[in-house]
Formats: sequence, C-alpha cells, structure tokens
Amino acid sequence: MSAHGDQLEWVRADDCESNGCVEVAAADGAILIRNSRYPDGARLSFTRQEWLEFVEGVRTGRFVVD
Repeated sequence: MSAHGDQLEWVRADDCESNGCVEVAAADGAILIRNSRYPDGARLSFTRQEWLEFVEGVRTGRFVVD
C-alpha cells in the first residue's frame, strides 16, 4: 500500500519502548495509522475531522474499556 510513497513522516508516542506501537502520519489531507511492527502492512486512513473526533473521544474517556 505505497500509494502515499515512502516519503511519509511516521511518528509514535515518546513512551513507546517496543516495536508494537501505533504510528501516525499525515498524507494528502488524510491521517494514516499503522502498526510499527509491520511497517509495510495494512494502514488505516481517516479524514482529518475523523481523527480529531477520535482524539477528542480518547481525551474525554469515551473509549474506556472495562
């Protein structure tokens, strides 16, 4: 899935100490997410608005798992 090429700047949380972290990149107006353990594997793509709503949901505790 290299439609966005290899020029993406992937970032991950500073406290990620393993290769099993989520990485995020911005490309062509989309936000891409991948598993750092499988950098050539599947990527999820979200609009900027979808991403902002997800981040807000995390911040407000909307996605708490019991």
